[in-house]
Amino acid sequence: MLTKNFLQITTLFSLLLIPLVTIFAQTDSPNKSIEVPVYQKIKPLLKENTFLVMYINVDKIDLDGFITKLSPRIKQFSRTYEQKLSEFTKPKSPTPTPDPDPDPNPNSPTAPDSNSPPVADPNSPPVSETKPASTTDPAPTPAPATDPNSPAIPATENTSANKSKPELPVEANTTKTESGNPEGMFNEQMSLMFGDVGDTIRQAIGGVLADLHAGGIKEFYILSTLEIVQQCPAMLVVPGKLDLSPELKTKFESFGIHLLPAGLLGGCTLFAVDPQSVNQPTTPTNETNPDPNSPQPENPIDPNSPNPAPTTTPVSPPATGRTLPIGGGLLGNGLLGKSKNDTTNKYENIVKNFKKLKLKDRSEIKSGLHTQRNAPVQIVFAPSGGIKSMIKMMAPLAAGAAANAVPEAVKTVKESIDISLQLLEKLQSVSIGFIPENIRFNFAIEFLNEQDAQDAYALIEKVFKSAKNGIVDDIKKINSDLLPEQITRIADLNNKLFDNFMPKLRKHRILHSTTEKLIDNTIDIFAENLAQGATTGIALEQKRSAINKIKVIILALHNYQDANGKLPPLYTVNAEGKPLHSWRVLILPHLGETEVELHKKIKLDEPWDSEHNKQFHNAIIPMYVINPMLEKKGLDKTCSLVTIIDSPMKPKDGAAITEITDGTSVTVAIVELREPFCWMDPTADITVEEFSKPLDGKDVSIGGSQKDSVLVGFWDGNVKFIPNTTPPETLKAIATAKGEEEIKIP
Repeated sequence: MLTKNFLQITTLFSLLLIPLVTIFAQTDSPNKSIEVPVYQKIKPLLKENTFLVMYINVDKIDLDGFITKLSPRIKQFSRTYEQKLSEFTKPKSPTPTPDPDPDPNPNSPTAPDSNSPPVADPNSPPVSETKPASTTDPAPTPAPATDPNSPAIPATENTSANKSKPELPVEANTTKTESGNPEGMFNEQMSLMFGDVGDTIRQAIGGVLADLHAGGIKEFYILSTLEIVQQCPAMLVVPGKLDLSPELKTKFESFGIHLLPAGLLGGCTLFAVDPQSVNQPTTPTNETNPDPNSPQPENPIDPNSPNPAPTTTPVSPPATGRTLPIGGGLLGNGLLGKSKNDTTNKYENIVKNFKKLKLKDRSEIKSGLHTQRNAPVQIVFAPSGGIKSMIKMMAPLAAGAAANAVPEAVKTVKESIDISLQLLEKLQSVSIGFIPENIRFNFAIEFLNEQDAQDAYALIEKVFKSAKNGIVDDIKKINSDLLPEQITRIADLNNKLFDNFMPKLRKHRILHSTTEKLIDNTIDIFAENLAQGATTGIALEQKRSAINKIKVIILALHNYQDANGKLPPLYTVNAEGKPLHSWRVLILPHLGETEVELHKKIKLDEPWDSEHNKQFHNAIIPMYVINPMLEKKGLDKTCSLVTIIDSPMKPKDGAAITEITDGTSVTVAIVELREPFCWMDPTADITVEEFSKPLDGKDVSIGGSQKDSVLVGFWDGNVKFIPNTTPPETLKAIATAKGEEEIKIP
């Protein structure tokens, strides 16, 4: 998850073809008399549906200059991101108990259990339920696990309490108690993305440039044409005749670049870019008729094994020295043909099909290359009618994917796609120029005339304005716990970000450039914005994890009843009637394997705070920890989940689910406390009166993880956030098991 805020911004930019890059301020397209040398070299190969041309001047790429400029800025971005993320994830309330053995990095919270199963969206609308009088629900039957956004199924009236109980989603794994760390996951992603970026670039790009130089390639093109894209997604084109050494030819083939048997075509040497052929030899291998004299592999199945051999013929692994093909998706099955062995025919067919296509002078490609003429890396996307039709067909799929990625931003995403399609109708080309040593990207969107450009620019202004307002609204939906000052800050950051990347209108073009100054002005803004988004993602994950944990606890209570005939007592007592152990200790065997082993070590006939049992006070039971800041070794007060006394669990003796006559779907089982306590403490649970105090009052004891609601789990397995505005009489009604009230849960 990088972040939803970050994802939304990048989605909007990419859909609008307005990335974080842009252009020189040339204002006139070249007329037919102007020579564009880069275009002239590729002109003999251009077809009507050639939609992508990339030009790279190998000799002019200053890799060291690029790394020198980029590395310190990447480090600054990473530092700012980590600093802001640390600030945003500091706990607000309650104040955690000081750690006797403080972590070296106290600002790095440990997040909820990453192994917890997905649950219903906490922001889903509340379900109105009526609390019936003098009836009995069966054990809970929540929503099916395959639909995490469905509300729990309301309990039906039945006197048989053990017919069903809460079900966990199939992904649930209650045997693992080590928690994950969402913030740590984000930091790890950042480290992978922005580690030693200089070494990464040198290894990835420097080696390629060296190979190109060794082959005498000073410049080359990448060309994509619609009619042959399924056979060949792209061609690598080198002007002039090129003679590769056998060693270099083999190396090119290992990267999926194969020389086409075309000779000089249009004065150029052509290669097929074939990703699926990576690491596959072009020499055919006889897989159907193996050499009978070659040694046969031993049968791995022991005939004496207690497990019989499979009745079906096992699939043979790939031949030695070969790997399974990579790639696929839109480009389909076997980019260059169906047979892996008939490589010669594949490449001959590519040339044959390409030659059949009629040549066409593409003035829009010429104009794009002229616009970016000073850049060593130039890219021109010029969609023909065929490409535009294909994009329109794919737009609904893109809208669906974007909506799934950012469900809270469906309206904004849909509007962006609609505007993008309107832009596409008028679009001539999109060109990008990259000057590495200046870390400068130049971007241009070109139209047929000035009026089309003005209309397109008005649409872009509209979507920028809408996005500025829409992103803040969407973030509020994603994380309802943001403070007003946080929302204001997010709005300011997004306004600055959009203002920095708002393009300019120049005659028939829409232009923009990323300069060093712009990058320097944007680094901190973008890093903080990303950290804000990451914080929102962490908060949402913690919310979901908390819901999951309560579901697991309620399920454990039901499983305890299945095994013992009734629910556990609120706490056990000794001969003198003094509390020994809480129900939280008694249900350990039903939480997971680790908890089973812990339960065996506890002396149940001794008080919870005896010399022997004290050693377990600082044990971490992830299902009992809602505040991730408390999930550290060494703390003895990490639990914040309690039940309500006599509803129905009582001291000394257990109770049955059937005693909940008001209905399991409207009777509270588990509630969160503001102040954490030792998980073994048998006296921590609360009374109906304590639960019923006004939630917006000063002396309220429940709640804590959310500023405007309280996390509550019901006996049917449903978990809800009860708003702080809930009246005390409503709280009292849902806290009692036999109150016979009729109310609606907020």
